[in-house]
Parts: sequence; C-alpha cells; structure tokens
Amino acid sequence: PRREEGGRCFRQRGADVLCRLFESEDDLSQEQRRLLPRRPSTGAPALPSQATLEKLLLKPWDAALALSARELLAAAPDVQHLTPWQLAFLRAALPPPQAAFHRKEGQVVALPLCEQEALRRFVATVDRFLCEATFRAAVSNAPSSDRKVFPLAGPRVTELGSLLLTSLGLLDCLVGGVAAAATPSLSSCWQLPCHPDSGPAFLQFGHDGMMLRRSA
Repeated sequence: PRREEGGRCFRQRGADVLCRLFESEDDLSQEQRRLLPRRPSTGAPALPSQATLEKLLLKPWDAALALSARELLAAAPDVQHLTPWQLAFLRAALPPPQAAFHRKEGQVVALPLCEQEALRRFVATVDRFLCEATFRAAVSNAPSSDRKVFPLAGPRVTELGSLLLTSLGLLDCLVGGVAAAATPSLSSCWQLPCHPDSGPAFLQFGHDGMMLRRSA
C-alpha cells in the first residue's frame, strides 16, 4: 500500500536524522564509529560475519552490490551486535526493505532476484534492531517507574521505535534541521499510546526522540 511505502521512506529519513543526532553528541571520528568488537585476548574479530559488516559500514552501496546473497544472509544475525549509530547509518544508506530496484548516483541498479531477496532480508533485520534500539534510547532517561510501562523487547517495542523513526523523518521532511534544534513553529513533542495493560496513558517524546514524561 502507498501509505505503508511512505512510512518506510520517512523511517529511512528518520534513521538519517538519528545518525546526525548521535554524531552531534559524541567526539568520535567516522572511523571510530565504524569499529566492530574484537576479542580482548587476541584482537581477532568477535563476530562471525565481521568482515562483511565492515565492508557494509565502509561503503554500504558498493558492498551491497558486490556481496553475494549468501554473505548478506550470513551477516544478518550479527546485526544485533551493532551500535545504534551503525544501525542508523546502514538503514539510512541502504534501500528500503521492499525495494526491487535501487537508485545509485542517479542510475537505477537492478539486482538479481536472489541478491534482491537477501538484501531485503538484511535491511529488514537492520530495521527491526534499529527500531528496538531507538525505543530503548528514548526511554533510557525516563524515571525508573516509567520504564516499567513497556518491556524492552518484543514486537511492541519494535512498533513504537518504528513510530519514533517515522515521526523524526516526517518532521525533518516538513521543516528540516531536526538534528540541529527544536523547531518553534511546530510542536516539539508527540505522544504514543502506552501498553494496553497500563490504561489510557501516553508516553511523551521530545523532538530528538528522548522521552519527556508519561501522562494520563
């Protein structure tokens, strides 16, 4: 459906906003942000598909076109170990999960069917873990009593994280500069419904996706 497709586009734009937000809050270089875990004793890669993920984090598009379907599918389980910035970076750089044809440097690139499906599944995995990480980051500064409103895993967390990313992307599309400052001409917060078991309450989030308060 066209509405669902639009939501995915806004979510991808929201991932780009998250990248800029993360970069504005740390003093790391791009090389440091791309680092993946290594074993303390030997310095060897800690993830089975670390080489594949390193290629994707260095040049997402070039790597996605060069990697085989088998390599992409093997790397999907390791996505859960990426940092929030790494997840947002990949989600913003790679095509939406449903795309069959992708535009790169003004040219339309068609992948073979097996590579299309592998890339779709890989990006969908990135999308899911990014949504979960986004929601956890949003509630991390909330009072401990409010953190109990939601579990920190499961489909509900993914759904709410998706709403946050979509909202960030939509707001950035409308006014731009979300990562730089709140926009006084628009409301700087939005509300999401709490867990059904908690009654008619809402979680209120600021323009940067951080939780402000819980209100009835």
